[in-house]
Amino acid sequence: MVEEKSEVEVSETDGKVEETKSTPASNITDQEARIIKQIEYYFGDINLPRDKFLLEQVKVDDGWIELETMIKFKRLAQITTDFGEICSALKKSDSGLIEVNDDNTKIRRSPHVPLPEMNEGRRKEIMARSAYVRRFPVDYKIDDLLSWCSTNAPDYENVVMRNYHDKAENKWCFKGSVYVTFKTQEACQKFIEGEAIELNGEKLDKMWQKDYHEEKRKERIDEKKNKKSTKNGSEAKPKETKDKDSDGEEETTDELPLGAVVNLTGFKDNSKIKRESIKAKIEEYGTAVVFIDFNIGDQSAWVRLDQKDAAKELAKKVAEEGEKLKIGEEELSLRVLEGEEEEKYHQKVKEQMLKRRNQNPKHRKGGRRGGRKMGRGGRKRGGSPASRNDSKKARRD
Repeated sequence: MVEEKSEVEVSETDGKVEETKSTPASNITDQEARIIKQIEYYFGDINLPRDKFLLEQVKVDDGWIELETMIKFKRLAQITTDFGEICSALKKSDSGLIEVNDDNTKIRRSPHVPLPEMNEGRRKEIMARSAYVRRFPVDYKIDDLLSWCSTNAPDYENVVMRNYHDKAENKWCFKGSVYVTFKTQEACQKFIEGEAIELNGEKLDKMWQKDYHEEKRKERIDEKKNKKSTKNGSEAKPKETKDKDSDGEEETTDELPLGAVVNLTGFKDNSKIKRESIKAKIEEYGTAVVFIDFNIGDQSAWVRLDQKDAAKELAKKVAEEGEKLKIGEEELSLRVLEGEEEEKYHQKVKEQMLKRRNQNPKHRKGGRRGGRKMGRGGRKRGGSPASRNDSKKARRD
């Protein structure tokens, strides 16, 4: 099954919808423009580095992808599945991004337009020319936002439609806010500092994306402090983080919340990251950590959180700040455990918890031997039976 990554498809990890502006030639039809825009989004600088399916496919045949594969992508299939129509449209684009093979059965990103490496520098560069805008109607669709951008932010390059998962309805819903990436930092600044923009009689909020992230980070820290203050005020003991080699025992219950485990990878060979650093970083997002299975030098860390579905919420918050969990100078990939993998991990945890309980003297039955630690016979008495009798007789006398 092809993993769909179109601008109208919502990612299950971060709840985002994205659209990249393309630059087709002027002598094409609206249908051809839609085809160009959609395919150039798939192979564009924003989507391709994060699209695991396409990244694997481009390694197979010198970058060429069968159109038979491409038309399985939902958004493109909604536009057209006709090979001839797709190839005819792509050949009219003046961006130079997409090449079509001779028999019109394959396409690829042009080798003359190399894909930028998506590293920390690249992410910072994109964020430095991105704005955060909110107060859009929550019933807006991606086409509504593109129309708005064309009028109010004509120099935009990419739009990220931010969504959240409604658990009760089990569907993704628009938050009413977007990230807009501009072609240049100057264009973004002009948009942010320009005249106020109203929509349906309501003024839209606009700010630098990096400022929004910093604002949210501070809110999470304050929220964490408030939670601690509330717990201390009610004399409730806060939960401690139990590490792999910590003394004492973990939870006493075998019921572990679902959707509360994340796996961190990407540690450097000489990484100095400690469990305390991981805990502190995750709790900046307002998420409580229960257990961290990690030692310095490990290539992977397993983190258990305290609430059901907390892992997806954490992943969504991390994705909003650039896909990676940054600790110091290192960037870690964060993955939510689900399904069979989560079940196996929970079983392993329960076995470890049971083993620790059995090894802990406080949980062994039978108590102390010898009653009151006064020797094998209970109370400590000295001398032979005869001498004790003589002593009693002397006391009576």
